[in-house]
Amino acid sequence: PVAFSKDRRYRKNKSQRNGLEAKFSPEIMSYMTIVRDNLLSKFDVEPTHSAEEMTILQSRFPENIKLRVVYKDGEILAGAILYLQADVVHTQYLHSSQSGKELNAMEFLVDDIMQHYKSTMTWLDFGISTEDSGRTLNSGLIDFKQGFGGRARVHDFYGIDI
Repeated sequence: PVAFSKDRRYRKNKSQRNGLEAKFSPEIMSYMTIVRDNLLSKFDVEPTHSAEEMTILQSRFPENIKLRVVYKDGEILAGAILYLQADVVHTQYLHSSQSGKELNAMEFLVDDIMQHYKSTMTWLDFGISTEDSGRTLNSGLIDFKQGFGGRARVHDFYGIDI
């Protein structure tokens, strides 16, 4: 396994002294509020999926789509929607509230996901780091993911007119 960057490792160690708890949660509606607020305030965009859509998807695939969140005193601080398939854990909507950022909840969460799945899964997939259908690399996003030990892989896309 590739290690967290020095800065992320420091934050992870700090987070472990903050009384945080990670667990699976049915609170998709509440969590998607954090996701929506973050995306609107930072990028002025809505999430690809609404809270209602994520709830329906998770209910239809309960073994493959799970919400993992970090709590402190009953408050959701950070989370990720996890898609489980074969030996891959794919994250989507990896977000943190302002309180979560202050308590390093994201570092706590990613470490927790790695520890939880290390004996049953081979890959932790942070998803794409590109925009414009893969034509533009989002350097801030890839730096964020590489801080957790992630490494880029190139995916070729081919189209066939039928």
